[in-house]
Amino acid sequence: MRDLVAHAVMDFDDAIRTSTPKAVSFIVKAASQNATPMLEQSIKNSVNQQIQSLDDPIKRITASSNVVCEKLDHLQKNILLELSNRIAIFLGSILLAAALGVYVGHCLEVRFPIYSEEDKQLINEARLFESAWPRLSQVERDHLNQLFKSQLSRK
Repeated sequence: MRDLVAHAVMDFDDAIRTSTPKAVSFIVKAASQNATPMLEQSIKNSVNQQIQSLDDPIKRITASSNVVCEKLDHLQKNILLELSNRIAIFLGSILLAAALGVYVGHCLEVRFPIYSEEDKQLINEARLFESAWPRLSQVERDHLNQLFKSQLSRK
């Protein structure tokens, strides 16, 4: 009986050894076939939850950046307006100063003439003579130079 029991235990042990890898292989295969769709669904759900959890911060950041952009646009417009006002004031001041300078110069010339009427007449005659000089012949130029020298020597 002992041999019979020993033989039965050995048969049982052999059966376990040969069937265990097959059973494990079958269980793993069945589990993987059933687990793959569940695992995919679990991963999809997890990813969707992560995306949704990032949605609110992204919306807040977008809103904040829009507010900052609006404030920067408003600030840029204010700066351009201020700059154009200052340029207009500067140019207006220059024009006013130039007009005042011309007016004061005219008033001073009328009250305190720099040139007498005789000086002004001589200046006009000199300009006329200067414009005619290049058109004179060499003989005429020499003759006029002699007249000038004789006038200068008399004085």
